[in-house]
Amino acid sequence: MSLISKILQFIAIIIILHSGFSSYEFNQTSKHLSQNDILNSIVLPIDIKYEAIAGLLLFIISVFVSFEKIEYYSLRRQEGHSIETLSQGQYLKYITLNKATDRDNMINSDPTGDVSYTPNMVHIHEKRKLMRDWIQKQQDVN
Repeated sequence: MSLISKILQFIAIIIILHSGFSSYEFNQTSKHLSQNDILNSIVLPIDIKYEAIAGLLLFIISVFVSFEKIEYYSLRRQEGHSIETLSQGQYLKYITLNKATDRDNMINSDPTGDVSYTPNMVHIHEKRKLMRDWIQKQQDVN
């Protein structure tokens, strides 16, 4: 948590506590006045309401300011060093995909072969036709 967020939270808590104490004092005063029947309809003053709302908004802002920068673990691990973290300003190195695919094409390798090639589903219509023909042949023999 940064120093700014701590200061903002402290000020927000002081404002919220002050508005709570002010509303308590107002409540005590209104009880005393209602016993004397001077005023029957006494409402909380608008400045106490605004003070409470301002304190809550300041507290919410201080919580958002307190968030630290996101850090990620590095993908590369150097020998003999502890785990290095990347912060928001750092990025992974650029990979030239065309060079990688050229190398795969030269050695006749498909990097997505596991996903794109499923041998038992390649000719499903043909396999269904073979199965129908085999069932038909079995029925003709019997």
